[in-house]
Amino acid sequence: MSLHSAGSASGSPADGVARGGVPNAQGRPTPHFVVHNKTDTVGVVVVETVHAGDQLSGWVMETDETITVTAQADIPLGHKVAIRPIKTGDTILKYEHDIGRAIEDIGQGGYVHYHNVKTKRW
Repeated sequence: MSLHSAGSASGSPADGVARGGVPNAQGRPTPHFVVHNKTDTVGVVVVETVHAGDQLSGWVMETDETITVTAQADIPLGHKVAIRPIKTGDTILKYEHDIGRAIEDIGQGGYVHYHNVKTKRW
């Protein structure tokens, strides 16, 4: 994961459709995913098309930084991407909240969903 200061991540192309990675009015890439807190282990995809192998740009809202990961799988809009490697048994944090534990290793850029995360309640 690379990390650098980004400033605001607002802006979109002239047609009004935000496409991740396309420079916005400030010259920064429009994010493919957002992360609320630096301690989060996942980001939420905010564009419609993420395919395995895509280089993704993400905005960490708490620190106003941009991070990059390579998608390891196709990930739908609104679903989660691992922003760092996650080991079996690790807690998954989204919006600085515990949303479950990994039931298998998930690589950086991996699709984080019900097939590899389980609640801690049951």
